[in-house]
Amino acid sequence: MKKIFKIIFAYYLVFLVWIILFKLEFDIKELEKVRYINLIPFRLGLLLNPTYNVQEVIQNVIVFLPFGMILSAIKEKKLWTVAIIAMISSVALETFQYILSIGYSDITDVLSNTFGAIVGIIIYKILDKLFREKNTFRKFLCILFVVCGLIATILAVGQTLINHKIMFYH
Repeated sequence: MKKIFKIIFAYYLVFLVWIILFKLEFDIKELEKVRYINLIPFRLGLLLNPTYNVQEVIQNVIVFLPFGMILSAIKEKKLWTVAIIAMISSVALETFQYILSIGYSDITDVLSNTFGAIVGIIIYKILDKLFREKNTFRKFLCILFVVCGLIATILAVGQTLINHKIMFYH
């Protein structure tokens, strides 16, 4: 079962990089060339949009929920160990955005991503305690991630194709 979760995690990481670094684009040339770093939490959103809403923060939390859940399924680790791994991964992604000039590197993203992973760990631990049969829970979780991953991929690819007005005709 751990091998399957490792495969799911690898797929999730590829999808995560596509979301965060490449903004669901197929061509890096399509990305806005921006090199900006913000080290003051929630400041960048307010500068770019005075009516800053928490939608981006919520999206960052949601996109990192699986990070905590899948890592917890692969190996039982302490909450803070997984949180630190998530934070380091988030910092790495934000650093790559800065180096490649393909986005705004923002501490708010690191904080919300890390928080999302922590919430994912907590959800995993609660569900793990609720299920009497551990193997049943892990199978359920595995199927859930595969189905959600497929749906997310189809939606993301479909939205990207629609945004680029690529149409397929029969």
